[in-house]
Amino acid sequence: MRLFDSAGYGVDLRVVGYQFPEPDDPMHFSWHVVEGTAVSRQGTWTFRYPALTCDESPRLSAWLRAAADFTASGESSNRLDPPFFMEPNLTVAPDGWTDDATVLKIGLDLEFSPPWQRRTSAGDPFVIVIEPTREQVRQAAEEWDAEIAPYPDDHAKCRDQESAAVPAASVTTPGSPVPIEAAAGYDPYPLTSATWSAAGVKRSSKLIVHPIW
Repeated sequence: MRLFDSAGYGVDLRVVGYQFPEPDDPMHFSWHVVEGTAVSRQGTWTFRYPALTCDESPRLSAWLRAAADFTASGESSNRLDPPFFMEPNLTVAPDGWTDDATVLKIGLDLEFSPPWQRRTSAGDPFVIVIEPTREQVRQAAEEWDAEIAPYPDDHAKCRDQESAAVPAASVTTPGSPVPIEAAAGYDPYPLTSATWSAAGVKRSSKLIVHPIW
């Protein structure tokens, strides 16, 4: 998928396979390996990493089509939110519109960042601002669909079956006759969890807060 503007800046993204092409566990089909080339005013570089889950990848083309068709009419209800991806390597966001162009901010973080801006933690991506025509954005969406077509979300059924197999547990709070439905493994204590890669790079973190009764 080529997403460039008339100045020649942008990204060329390709899906080259699954992270685990022949796993014993079919749930391991959950990640697409994305490789690409980025061109910015500061330089050109390449990258490769399993950065998108298979159910996330179609969101990119869907969002690009929405961005190409979006017109700023001045209504306060008009809003185009960026797509959410679990890994921080790739982000895309709108940065304005002209009569025939869509201004986009492409964020490249961690393994996708340029060699002169390597980071040990996510959150400060290298940003390329481009101004492709609406037709170029639509074409990029078509190309991305073609990229992911050979690598479908084969584990979707497994994911649905796994979710259906998780039983619910009832937890009753002191002084309350109303049970609270919680997933199996419910932890009533606050905790902080962080996700780290094998290389020790902090990728994301979240604070899980439970009520104190």
